[in-house]
Amino acid sequence: MRTNFANLRIVWRGKGIMSIQNEHRHAAFSLCQAGIVMATLIACCGEPALGATSEQEVLVRLQPGSDVQVFAKRQGLTYQRTLISDPNMHVLTAATHVQATSLVQATSKSARARMSSPADPVLESAWLNGLSRNKPMAFVPNDPYFSNNSPVGFPGQWHLVYTNHPEWDAGVQGAWNRGLTGTNILIGICDDGFDWAHPDLSPGYSAQDSYNFIEKRQDPSPVLSTDNHGTSVGGVAGARGGNGIGVTGAAPLAALAGLRVLNTNATTADYVDATQFHSTGTNRNIRIKNHSYGVDVPFADQTGERDALQRSAEAGTIHCLAAGNERGKRTDDSNKQAIQTSPYVINVAALSSQGIFASYSSFGANVFVTAPSSSFRTGEYSITTTDRLGTNGYNNVYDPSNLYPDRDYTADFGGTSSASPLVAGIMALGLQANPNMNVRLAKHLLARSSDRVDPSDATETSDGGWKTNAAGFVFNQNYGFGKINADRFTRLAAKYAGVTPLEIYGFAEPVPVNLPLPAQASAQFALALNITNPTETVEMRLVITNLVCRDLEVYLTAPTGTRSRMLMRGLNDTNGAVENLEWTCVSHAFWGENPKGNWTVTVTNTGSLEGGPWLSCQIAAYTGLPVPRPEILAGSMKYYSDGQFQFTFSGLTGTTNLVQVSTNLARWDFLTQVILTNSTTTVRDTNATPAWKFYRIMMP
Repeated sequence: MRTNFANLRIVWRGKGIMSIQNEHRHAAFSLCQAGIVMATLIACCGEPALGATSEQEVLVRLQPGSDVQVFAKRQGLTYQRTLISDPNMHVLTAATHVQATSLVQATSKSARARMSSPADPVLESAWLNGLSRNKPMAFVPNDPYFSNNSPVGFPGQWHLVYTNHPEWDAGVQGAWNRGLTGTNILIGICDDGFDWAHPDLSPGYSAQDSYNFIEKRQDPSPVLSTDNHGTSVGGVAGARGGNGIGVTGAAPLAALAGLRVLNTNATTADYVDATQFHSTGTNRNIRIKNHSYGVDVPFADQTGERDALQRSAEAGTIHCLAAGNERGKRTDDSNKQAIQTSPYVINVAALSSQGIFASYSSFGANVFVTAPSSSFRTGEYSITTTDRLGTNGYNNVYDPSNLYPDRDYTADFGGTSSASPLVAGIMALGLQANPNMNVRLAKHLLARSSDRVDPSDATETSDGGWKTNAAGFVFNQNYGFGKINADRFTRLAAKYAGVTPLEIYGFAEPVPVNLPLPAQASAQFALALNITNPTETVEMRLVITNLVCRDLEVYLTAPTGTRSRMLMRGLNDTNGAVENLEWTCVSHAFWGENPKGNWTVTVTNTGSLEGGPWLSCQIAAYTGLPVPRPEILAGSMKYYSDGQFQFTFSGLTGTTNLVQVSTNLARWDFLTQVILTNSTTTVRDTNATPAWKFYRIMMP
């Protein structure tokens, strides 16, 4: 007898293997992207008994070679499936719970001792197949400074779990509950030093991936009395949680590498070296790097560092950058800092414990996401994290205003310097959920998973408050796409395989403009793009002469009508010098939109001095789409009487998929290549042998 697989009950279980079985033939599937198992499907031929529940199911082990169908008929049971791990173990359904229990009891040692004959000569053992009580061994912090009011009078690590306002914390608890802790993920801390001997940092410290780029030696330990920053940054990202001491990081079981570079004597070469170290070339151990630093002078040239970020990101490293603590200062618009304008980074602003932007947090079209951190308004909290050991650090004996009782920790940390490593730690959770994640996929996920906060924000720095673009994405220059939600971010990460190849469209050479910029007047120029790929980041470069830069304000309007402020006039910039400007900045406000058509650049001279001419302009649209994991369509699997097998899967139109087949999960052979011209396609294996097969779908 052959069983037709047209009517199958399908249950999704998570990472693993999906099996299709009957008493004659076995077939198993695993869905993969770039070598990672994507989904599990368990399909049982036939239908369960009407009204059957888990209390009526029994798991039996029969003597080798026994016919399960004959046994089931003899006992009045209904066959459900055979375990993929053992052909002699089967799931059967009884008519009632009493019948199922009786069968199980008849196989117990005490029952057999009282019986003159066994329940059935081929039955070895039986167990009720009720729902398991197993639960994930979720990470639950037992670190004493994690909770509120511990020590007394301090807010604990509210940025991770904020009991009074969970809508304003980073949402890590949900990810922790699913076993995501950053295990086996290495985070590099590019900073002023790293006190790796700290008991909350040493368990995850990777000496072989650390380096001191100032003194040119491997040990990244702090050297100067002021080298306090990196140790606290590292604790926010990955302090060892669950060890019963101190604090926990966002990724409590991640590994950490110290990269000492933040120093007044550091050169461009040092920063380039730290950015690329163990994240380019043959050694790419460091999958995530945090950079909690920036400049306090607008339009400073950092081209070398910006290029290094691109090279490292293209090699697979996710770079998180602090947007800046410059609100009310010269570089309050983060788009005036060069490395923060890279399309290849995640630029992070700060949210206060009152659910609004931190009092110092920089803003701009380049901000991508916001994370909880300190703020200085009345009643707002700071961040509790690791500090340098002993009398060093923020809690040293020379700071009598700091009352934190444990001098190896501090409750006075913060700034976007803390918001950025918090995001870096969450990136480690995301990489654990999806090892294929790169910075582009991370940004797609953040744009889709972040929470809108401060919904009524109408401040000038927000560029008009929350705006919904033509693709449905909501953006605000104070917050980017909103507050990071680690639970939603990591759940979404598991649903995507990657991103379509990056395609950049625009103008390789400057397009001449040659327009004057009269005082308190605007000039416009249009550039056309003839592509339809969905937009990621839009990059713009301007060359303007003879201008008071603080008076410059620039807007970019898409063909869809979405308008984004690219540069805000310097309300707090006192520099009145006439200068020449060559500057590249970015906007994320156009995320997902169709870029085809005319893009209009509007440059306004808000000052009292004539400027210009505006010499040239360039724009580039970075485009791509996240690729969802392929899914087998329910009811699509069919087994033919001649041994052939067929199934249908769905995926992203235009992607190339390799279907491979295996008999042992060790060696995989090519079956067919499919380019999805529609959202679904059907695959048929015409080779009838052997009886047991596994299939997987991969992207080349």
